[in-house]
Amino acid sequence: MRTAATLLIAAATLLSACTLPTNALFHSLCTPPCWQGVTPGETTREELVKLAPTFPYYEEENTSWWDFPQSVSPAWEPTPLPIARFNMDPRRWNSGVSVLLVDNVVSRIEISSSWSLFGPKGMGLSLSEAIDAYGEPTDLILGYGCGGDLACLYIYLVYPEIGTVVAAQTFEQPPVIHVEPELYVRSVAFMPPEDTDVYLGEENSKFSMDCLRSSFSSPWQGFVALQFPDSMSACED
Repeated sequence: MRTAATLLIAAATLLSACTLPTNALFHSLCTPPCWQGVTPGETTREELVKLAPTFPYYEEENTSWWDFPQSVSPAWEPTPLPIARFNMDPRRWNSGVSVLLVDNVVSRIEISSSWSLFGPKGMGLSLSEAIDAYGEPTDLILGYGCGGDLACLYIYLVYPEIGTVVAAQTFEQPPVIHVEPELYVRSVAFMPPEDTDVYLGEENSKFSMDCLRSSFSSPWQGFVALQFPDSMSACED
């Protein structure tokens, strides 16, 4: 896996290669699953409050805290509520950061873009650039995407050793899916390594994860065409 120095070089390459400023969200001196000094499973809410102003594109008016079942925006003081979410949403760039906390400890970090039919207008990150930054994944899983008439699917690149999942968008449908370097990355999520399957299950709640694992996953083979069963409907719960 990549060292911190390699990740820094890769992030700098992303910044120079792409014109959209949100690529700086991937610039981090610590290695995954750590991001900007925040480590899932370790960083507390109080520590996150102190680190948040150092995030790329941080502006207090574009941040919010959601303490379930109520919301406070913004509210920096820790609370006893067991589940909370910190959002940083610089809307003019159509991309943002969401941090989930459980029992006042960071559980997950997700960098994601708003949906766009017209290609990489959010994060400006392609599948090949994500692999340059994070290395080759262990495997990939085909999963639920846009839904509705657009019916896009997500190709999830899974890095269980470093608690990282990259989701790329495709408008192809089984049985043949082309894993192409220019596919548009919709999100990158960081979590404790043992939680990768939990995250994938939550993202694909309409499907059985056992079924997806057995029928719609593949070891990483590079940028190739993959053959799957004709329909994912058999995996629907």
